[in-house]
Amino acid sequence: MTKHQIEVITSVERRRRWSREEKTSSARSTVLPPLSAWSGVAAKHPLGTELHEWLRAERATLSRSSPVGESIDYMLKRWDGFTAFLSDGRVCLTNNAAERAPRGFVLGRKAWLFAGSDRGAYRAAFMASVSSKASHTPCSAQRRNRT
Repeated sequence: MTKHQIEVITSVERRRRWSREEKTSSARSTVLPPLSAWSGVAAKHPLGTELHEWLRAERATLSRSSPVGESIDYMLKRWDGFTAFLSDGRVCLTNNAAERAPRGFVLGRKAWLFAGSDRGAYRAAFMASVSSKASHTPCSAQRRNRT
């Protein structure tokens, strides 16, 4: 598995450098649900199967108690989940959005220690909840600026 092959799966920059014809053909090949742009990439580049074969070959050369071998076993046991993003466009490649979701609460935790009272802490938590939900609700800029 080469660095270039991994880049095809993970890199946004690679897809940005595609020509108009490549983008069009990828879009046409992925119009039918549940396929996605990832499915087009997966169809053109059989990286999933190549990675699976490479992992199996590497695993055969390692001892049972090797830390790298244990990591490979972990990945091979969860292979279907790992490759789900290649066939279903609704599955995210990363969990960045889920990781960032509680960030505001973590950053505000120190400030909430000095809310002054239980009632003030309750209000601060309520407002944080409202603003968090509002930031994730899709609405147009015109609606937001109407106040």
